Amino acid sequence: MDIQAKTRQNIRNIWQAIDDYHAHTRMTGVLDDVTQKFVHRLAEDNARAKAELRSLFRKSPVWNEELDALVINGTRTHDPDYRRVRRLAEDILYPNLPAF
Repeated sequence: MDIQAKTRQNIRNIWQAIDDYHAHTRMTGVLDDVTQKFVHRLAEDNARAKAELRSLFRKSPVWNEELDALVINGTRTHDPDYRRVRRLAEDILYPNLPAF
């Protein structure tokens, strides 16, 4: 994937992340100020700065180009502690859940 294609993918992923975060928090002041120019610059900087790292990771069978990440199945590599994961998720998400 060339730099321009990676930049376009990054732009989509950044906006998706912003939308996802926005859906789960009431504190949107900073998110509301994010501009297209900022997202484009962030996406392009990411595409260029990590090009060599991506080249290395593409050699791995667990590389996922769409996610721009190595996808490792946790149950193959270790036995996850589901209670700890739930507790951490609650600690992270609970303060930001919208009031019902």
